[in-house]
Amino acid sequence: MRFDIKIFSAVVSTLIEQCPVCYSRKIERILEIQGLPVLCNIQLATREEALSQATGIMHLEYCADCSHIFNSAFDESLLSYSETYDNSLHFSGTFSRFARNLAERLVEDHDLHEKKILDIGCGKGDFLALICELGVNTGFGFDKSYEEGRAKIPDKGSVTYFPEYFSKEHAHLAPDFASCRHVLEHVPNPRQFLAEIVDALRNSPGCRVYFEVPNALYTFRDLGIWDLIYEHCHYFTAGSLSTALESAGVAVSEIHECYGGQFLGLEGQINGGVVAGRVLETFLPSEIATTIRGFKHEFTKKVTKWRDEIETLEDRAVVWGGGSKGVTFLSLTADSERIAGVVDINPHKQHRYVPVSGFEILAPEDLKRIRPKHILVMNPLYEQEIQESVRDLGLDAEVRIVR
Repeated sequence: MRFDIKIFSAVVSTLIEQCPVCYSRKIERILEIQGLPVLCNIQLATREEALSQATGIMHLEYCADCSHIFNSAFDESLLSYSETYDNSLHFSGTFSRFARNLAERLVEDHDLHEKKILDIGCGKGDFLALICELGVNTGFGFDKSYEEGRAKIPDKGSVTYFPEYFSKEHAHLAPDFASCRHVLEHVPNPRQFLAEIVDALRNSPGCRVYFEVPNALYTFRDLGIWDLIYEHCHYFTAGSLSTALESAGVAVSEIHECYGGQFLGLEGQINGGVVAGRVLETFLPSEIATTIRGFKHEFTKKVTKWRDEIETLEDRAVVWGGGSKGVTFLSLTADSERIAGVVDINPHKQHRYVPVSGFEILAPEDLKRIRPKHILVMNPLYEQEIQESVRDLGLDAEVRIVR
């Protein structure tokens, strides 16, 4: 099953009349995609269940004032997060090194030793456990998708997890540091969400914060189009991310690209006034606008290219990466028997099925039986890691980055 893609000329949105970040009315329609899996990061027990998963509509809009991109057709009622939701990347050595380096830097830069740490949207708890172990900290993690027993128990420090949303009712925790990674892009009203967080941290004057989101310019400038998923109703640039945080009362000290430019990291302080620091130098708004307005053509060209390439493969292929990128790629391109399945190293995903397209998620060891001739890699950052796995498995297959 493929997405239905419709490309529009730039027009003012009729569903939302202002930007949800800066409230500007200078917004333009980029494109519409119908049939998106509502939840990419769930894995289903049967192919039939996977094929029957709900889909949604994406109306991508661009704000000419703060350079924010968002889905004006997003319907929050279609989504339900629970412990079956799994977007953990910590089984990858590449990602684990990134997470550890980040945690070590935050502990060092903010003197996070024997402090109270809050993680809003902690997922399965891996990052919070890490930062608490490194600094012998006391952690509090909040996430509806938290799954008992998944996170590593820190050898030093302690962690308490809450399978619920963080709110002002938890203000008594009064943390010294708060992180919120890969949550803001899922929230329909980011200004309100951030204001509520800041309000809940009023008992923590001077609390330092770290926010991390996907980098919109990686998606739209660098054509990482497989990152377009229904769960992400917002795509932040450095300009729109800083606008959102500053409007909520966070003094922004630094914004930087990280993880090969795929993420944006922002650091700041609650009730901290102006904080000196380094802020990411990015495109001028006019340059961003030119990039965004040319995206519809580049998007269509790239999707068409990969549809054609899959159809002309002489032998069966597998897609390596059962997360968001892989799910979007398969839904956009792979209405074909030439795809044998999806490979993922997360054991909690293996031998389940991806939503809407219904492909089975395989373990790397399964490739010894399938013997594919082509391995399509969804994220270039994992190329070396995957090449090593393919070599260890004794496979004679072409490993190719999906660019």
